[in-house]
Amino acid sequence: MLNTSVEGTYMESKGKVESIIVDVAGFYYNMALASNILLSQRYNWMLNTTVAYRSKTKLAHEIGNDMFIWGMGVRKVFSGNISLNFGVEPLVFRFGDVYKNNENYTYNIRTIPNIRSFYLGLSIPFGNQKTHGAQGRNTSSSKAKSRLKE
Repeated sequence: MLNTSVEGTYMESKGKVESIIVDVAGFYYNMALASNILLSQRYNWMLNTTVAYRSKTKLAHEIGNDMFIWGMGVRKVFSGNISLNFGVEPLVFRFGDVYKNNENYTYNIRTIPNIRSFYLGLSIPFGNQKTHGAQGRNTSSSKAKSRLKE
């Protein structure tokens, strides 16, 4: 299974602050891709991956370099639809620097975080499984309704 999304934005900023003239226009985009890859149908193992990218952005107050994030996890489904999943989010990442060069000032912000997190999850379905078949079940009241329609 594969899920994708692409989003584009066009921004335009014009104005003047003290002696600084602001005239910025540009297009930037975000992309995301999530996939579930079946590793073993016999043993019910799946690989889950997520990739996200943001292009360079040029705003009135600053410019941001592009960003990239990639995460991965594994899921095992047992009998009774019980599942166990574990992984790392993000496994690989790059955060963009933010900067602005102007005739009156210059700044540069570099963020080097370690936001990596490991997760472990267990999913156990309770109840509600028996109610899924209730809609298709023939009961005395559903038979009576069908006879009244005739």
